[in-house]
Amino acid sequence: MSQRIKKKIMALIYRIRNNAQEFLALKQTANPLYGPANFYVVTGSIENNESNLLAVKREVEEETGITNITKITDLNKTYEYKHPAEGNYLCQEHCFAVLVDDEVKHLNEEHTEYKWLTNDDFVDTISWYYDKEDLKQLMKSILIK
Repeated sequence: MSQRIKKKIMALIYRIRNNAQEFLALKQTANPLYGPANFYVVTGSIENNESNLLAVKREVEEETGITNITKITDLNKTYEYKHPAEGNYLCQEHCFAVLVDDEVKHLNEEHTEYKWLTNDDFVDTISWYYDKEDLKQLMKSILIK
């Protein structure tokens, strides 16, 4: 029997305020399937035959209400994992950087609060299932010079 695959996206949302780059961290609602309420980034499944870019836009809007997306950058990184909450699927989560010129308008039921953070604070705050050094490399590729 072949492995069932679930295609997902991950969006590292950032904005420029007062000539500084800020990254969005969302605090997850406590859930026994996903664990304690930590800070994460926007993630979600790709629906039907939806493109990655449409999935990014939809998930960002669903989870934050943000619609003014200036730029979406493919970070050319895909993580694979299995998680009990995802059933018997191998999840393939493709990463994108999402530049916005907007404020969070609402949070959906998945989140209880949010913070805009500097690069270093974001790396320190975000709950990351993978190697934090890998996150730092992703962040370097996003940093505005």
